[in-house]
Formats: sequence, structure tokens, C-alpha cells
Amino acid sequence: MKYKNICTKKTWTQNGEEKVKWLQAGTLRETDDGKQFIELNHLPDVSFYVFEDKPKKDNEGGGL
Repeated sequence: MKYKNICTKKTWTQNGEEKVKWLQAGTLRETDDGKQFIELNHLPDVSFYVFEDKPKKDNEGGGL
């Protein structure tokens, strides 16, 4: 399984120098068979699954 961090960037200026801090917002995990899902730190008991976007036909509405 592969793990990747999902981060947000916080920047500020201190004494005339720009500072950067990376805050971890969650984790993206990819299984050996290619399935992906994310976990966000503020929602620890919830997983979000990641799917490829499928092209929509002319007569289809929104949604997956």
C-alpha cells in the first residue's frame, strides 16, 4: 500500500522574511490493486474513495 500526505500550505511574513508551514490535512492511500481513498484528519472515522472521472453521455445529467 502507498501512502501520500494531503497538506495545506500556511504562509506568513515574520521580520520581513516569508515563512511557510505545511499542515497535514489527511492521507491518500492506494492499495496494491490501484484502489484509492482519502482520510481527512478533521473527520477521523470517515473515508472518501477516489474514482476516475467517467465521460458523460449527452443525455446524462450530473453526478458520477
